[in-house]
Amino acid sequence: MAPIPAGGTVAVTGSAGFIGGWVVKQLLGKGYRVRACVRNVNDEDRVGFLRDMRGYATGRLTLHAADLNVDGCFDDIFAGCHGVCHVSHVNDYSDMDYIRRVCGHIISSIERSESVTRVIVTSSLASIMTEGDIKELLRRPVIYEDRAPVPDHPKRTPERGHGYAMGKELAEHIFAEAASESGHWDAITCCPSDNVGPILSAHQ
Repeated sequence: MAPIPAGGTVAVTGSAGFIGGWVVKQLLGKGYRVRACVRNVNDEDRVGFLRDMRGYATGRLTLHAADLNVDGCFDDIFAGCHGVCHVSHVNDYSDMDYIRRVCGHIISSIERSESVTRVIVTSSLASIMTEGDIKELLRRPVIYEDRAPVPDHPKRTPERGHGYAMGKELAEHIFAEAASESGHWDAITCCPSDNVGPILSAHQ
């Protein structure tokens, strides 16, 4: 797929969060127009820092209320966008069917936009290594496929505390398969580990 054009429009889910806020800031710094998706545009404690960003006054940054649980709520936001950075996450990783449903909401809005060509999905290091692999990670910091968790391992269940890793991995596959089937957009996954650096808002 074609890359996001210079000065293009990018929607960012989870913009009020630590990673999402920095994604918005970096995109603005590169000259993109940004549609920041947040739960409540009137919650100044959480979104005030976005309004303080340089692009807000000029209209390059706009704020939009969106709920991951509502199918179609991203339709108008994604319409006309060239890219989507999906940074937000669900509140419950114990139900894989719920995660499938939420991913479906995002994907449906991407498809309906007819303009999005690139989607960046924020996953996690937890999706590509086992939780007990820290010593091995220090010894061999580059992660290859041989370190991937075994999906059907009997001890790898939400009840045993693996829901987060399972949910992130599931979302990666859902977006990759949807992009492949669509042929109109591609999905790129990033898997951050520890997130450090200056916070942009006190609530973070």
